[in-house]
Amino acid sequence: MAVQIPGTTPRILESGLTGSQAASGFVTVQTAGARDFARELLRLATRAGVGATKPLTESAKKATRYVMDLYRENISDVTGNLRRSVTVRAGKNSYEGVGIAVGGPAHVVAGKEWDVEKKAAGNHAWLVEFGTGRRRAGTQGRRTYLNVHQRINGKMSRVPNGGQPFNNKQFERMGRGYYFLMGSSNEEHPERRSGRGAFVKTSDGKTRPYTLGPGETYPAMPASHAMQEAIRRGSGPALGVLIAEIKKHMQAFK
Repeated sequence: MAVQIPGTTPRILESGLTGSQAASGFVTVQTAGARDFARELLRLATRAGVGATKPLTESAKKATRYVMDLYRENISDVTGNLRRSVTVRAGKNSYEGVGIAVGGPAHVVAGKEWDVEKKAAGNHAWLVEFGTGRRRAGTQGRRTYLNVHQRINGKMSRVPNGGQPFNNKQFERMGRGYYFLMGSSNEEHPERRSGRGAFVKTSDGKTRPYTLGPGETYPAMPASHAMQEAIRRGSGPALGVLIAEIKKHMQAFK
């Protein structure tokens, strides 16, 4: 869930830990009660002359799906992107007689090769899980500042920058002394226009982008502990699912 994406720098949380270090304290689900059944399945499969890796992996995936369903329930549904990104798959490496299942939000590195509308991307899952300090919007891609002053807005759209978005410092230098509206200028999610995301409701019931002055920040995102809670609640029942699935596969060899 909080695995470092290749080519990135690990984020340091307020606790002084990286996301992966903090997650290591709760991401493991105990399977001690299923080990004897797994050994028996391996014995029966070996006697039948077939491998036990596939049935063990399928059993592990069923148990993992139980926990991931709880995780989805714990996620606030703003755009649905994080929920849709949750997957369960077999481990990348395969070992004879060992079943490995991996569950959690999918991290996307090569965005151009990924259909986000269908598969979604959960690269921000660590923010939802562990929260943030006070924040400021970035100027890259779809998360942009919109300047209240129309003259500055027009200037920003006309000045060439080598085909690249302006970074925070460049933008603030060009708009120094003005207030900025923080929103998603080219994002089509209807939720962003109904008071969620970077937009807020006004006293007359309408919505407007969040207003920031130069150098100001907006409130911290609280930690949801969504995955931690899903594992805490689901570990026991998931172990039951794992044992039941292993027993089901055992019957096929008898």
